[in-house]
Amino acid sequence: MQKLLMSCLMVVVTMCVGSLPTVKASQARGGDRTTSKSPVLLLPGYRYRESSSIDSQPGRIWKQNGPVIDYEIGRVIANEALAYAERFPKMSLLRLAPSQPEQVVLTMDLEHDRIFVSVGYTANFTATNLRSRQDVVEVMAMIYTYRNPLVGIDRVH
Repeated sequence: MQKLLMSCLMVVVTMCVGSLPTVKASQARGGDRTTSKSPVLLLPGYRYRESSSIDSQPGRIWKQNGPVIDYEIGRVIANEALAYAERFPKMSLLRLAPSQPEQVVLTMDLEHDRIFVSVGYTANFTATNLRSRQDVVEVMAMIYTYRNPLVGIDRVH
């Protein structure tokens, strides 16, 4: 059942990415200072706020009455998606590029409308307040644009 749900998610994301509004990178990032350091390209309506930490770069991306993405980027951080899936084995788990150090792990908690995406041991994204397929597509489309400045990875594909 979980594999079917994960397959359906990937099909929905693939099909719906084309229906998202297309914007130039400069438009997606906006002109204000709150979006200039976002680790992902922001879709229209989303805002960004960086938090402070000693050894990582945490922050939040959100849209009013929409999804919220909390993230943490650092040289060596825990793979939260994998850790969550290990704690709750009934969750849907998808691993991309298993032989690479920047392996992408996606865990879905459908009961609590959460998605965890980890890029190796350098970036974690946790999306909450996912109320529709469109919300999931928007979140995944933004995370897809993540560029890891620590190791030069261009995208999480």
